[in-house]
Amino acid sequence: MGGLFDPESGFSSFMGKVGDLIIISFFGSLLSVTVLLACPAWAAVYYASVKSIRSEYGTARKEFFHSFRTNLRQGFFLNIVFLLYLAATFRCLTFSNSRVPEQGLSIIYWIMARMLILPLLLTLPWIFPLLSRFTMKNTVLIRTAFYISVRHWVTTAVLVV
Repeated sequence: MGGLFDPESGFSSFMGKVGDLIIISFFGSLLSVTVLLACPAWAAVYYASVKSIRSEYGTARKEFFHSFRTNLRQGFFLNIVFLLYLAATFRCLTFSNSRVPEQGLSIIYWIMARMLILPLLLTLPWIFPLLSRFTMKNTVLIRTAFYISVRHWVTTAVLVV
């Protein structure tokens, strides 16, 4: 007798996957509170969701912490690189806002300072899936993320907005 709450029913399977997704998203959010661990945490969320929810391999929590430990060193370093780039870009933006925009050279610097944020916006959505699925050096990882963002510009625009 197959009921709605039968453990083998489609509804129970779906609700189990939703619960697993909520749990790994909570772990990712909790570990992202310290900004330096955001990159390995969200790479682990992606890895756990693909492995345990999509392909039904292992448990979500086990896959999450396995991926987090695996990507911790490289993700921490990538986070430092992105934070330093963001700080430099923020410094350029504050400097460009302090200049009078009516001057010719100030307008060019004002536009260039705002264009500096584009590489960060283009690569950041793709770094986490690439970090969780592939073993690459940091430069290759950033270059691949930039290439994917340019190649799939519509998906990148949706992810950024």
